[in-house]
Amino acid sequence: MLNRMVGISVIIAALAAGLHATGAVDLKAVPKELGLAGSEPRHIIVAADITAGREGELPKDFDGVQKLLERSSPGDRIEVFLIHSRAESSQEAIFTAQMPDDEGPMGMAFNRAKKNAAQVFKERWDENIGLFLENRHLVGQTDLFGFFRFVSQRTEFRKSNKPVLIVLTDGQEVGDGFNFERSMPSDHELKMVKRAELLPDLGGVSVSLGGMTPTHSISNQHWRKLQSWWRMYLKEAGAEAGAITSDRSVL
Repeated sequence: MLNRMVGISVIIAALAAGLHATGAVDLKAVPKELGLAGSEPRHIIVAADITAGREGELPKDFDGVQKLLERSSPGDRIEVFLIHSRAESSQEAIFTAQMPDDEGPMGMAFNRAKKNAAQVFKERWDENIGLFLENRHLVGQTDLFGFFRFVSQRTEFRKSNKPVLIVLTDGQEVGDGFNFERSMPSDHELKMVKRAELLPDLGGVSVSLGGMTPTHSISNQHWRKLQSWWRMYLKEAGAEAGAITSDRSVL
């Protein structure tokens, strides 16, 4: 009897997949137990560090976000922020895209939404990058701790089904009494972060760091230490730590 039921399920699934290819059936209507339902929508925050030293990385950050938009899924919500010297106290998204839940016939509505999002993102990126780079006092320090605190206080994001945070940065915090450009952080700095109440609650959030290249002429040893320190920091913050890498594969 069980084998018969499994066989029927497989046949139904195959028929549904075939009809979906012609636009006749929405796979979202197929029971999830058949394994054909689409992935759950995600809420993704991308933050690009625009502080001094990362100017050469910004075009790569831009391309990475464009690829993320192209690979997005129905229902995804994607927000883009910039990290500067006031990444907690003066912060707002430069771009937000809410992908439609319904792909439309042959996916046309969804593809159109992705193209529109890519165009709007380019406009917002060019406008905001230009404004910030003209105000050098805003890019002289890197408020990474402040940005993580800012994200931890975004209730809508924290309570979403799959909160994903992707930070494109060199990892060199400068501010609040810290300077990771001059010296390699250690356990002592982590204790200082805790005492200064700069350690956020990122429980349930998947966090990855990308574009983490050794800027400001730091040594490879310093660069590797930064990577391991941020892994320790994210663990202490309760985050579901993802990759920490110099490329944009996290996008």
